Order: sequence, then C-alpha cells, then structure tokens
Amino acid sequence: MDRAIQDSIVTPTRLQVAGFVVDLAQQALLDAAGRPVELRPQAFQVLRHLAQSAGRLVTKDELMAAVWPGGVVTDDSLVQAIGDVRRAIGDTGHRMVKTVPRRGYLLVAATMADETLTRRA
Repeated sequence: MDRAIQDSIVTPTRLQVAGFVVDLAQQALLDAAGRPVELRPQAFQVLRHLAQSAGRLVTKDELMAAVWPGGVVTDDSLVQAIGDVRRAIGDTGHRMVKTVPRRGYLLVAATMADETLTRRA
C-alpha cells in the first residue's frame, strides 16, 4: 500500500455500542459514566470483533479464529463469551446481539466511532 494512503487511514480507538464504550486502546468496556464493566478477556475480544463488524453477520468460525487463534476450543466457549457480552451490555432480550442459527452472530445495536482517532502505522 502506498505510504501516503497508509498514513491517511485512521481507525477509531473507541466505539459506542448501545450506551457503552468499547475502548480498543485500553481493551475495556465502559458504561455511560466511563466506569469499567467487568468482562473476561475473551468476551471482550468477541465484543470488539462484533462492534467492529456491526451490521454484518460474523460467522462462528471467524469469531473463533479472531478470539482463539490456533486454539482448540468448542462452540461452548463462544456461547459463554456471547452470554457474558449480553449480560455486560444488558441485552437480556437478545435484541442487540442476534444469534443466526448455525451461522454466527450479528450486532444490531447502533455503533459509532468516537472522535478519538489514531493513525495506523
């Protein structure tokens, strides 16, 4: 990729999801008041991937490869992480994180990038 193009690419460091902030730099989920919400590292990585892919079906295989690369884990690990994410963001009705049977998951909650941006090296 041309260096000038590469230098002009920016990526958000924070994503807003359903009243929460996914802080990619700090690897943390924050509530509306900016307080950290407890979330296991794997569950955070699942949320991060879903937030960065909001509005798009993310397959189980894609999530497994992103969160547990090279690892041998069962679907149960992914189901547990999705459950943790839903509890953390208060998605008791499964309205924000939709399950698409036998295919994957879809984050339908409104997601927007924070004004804080960083340049990709």
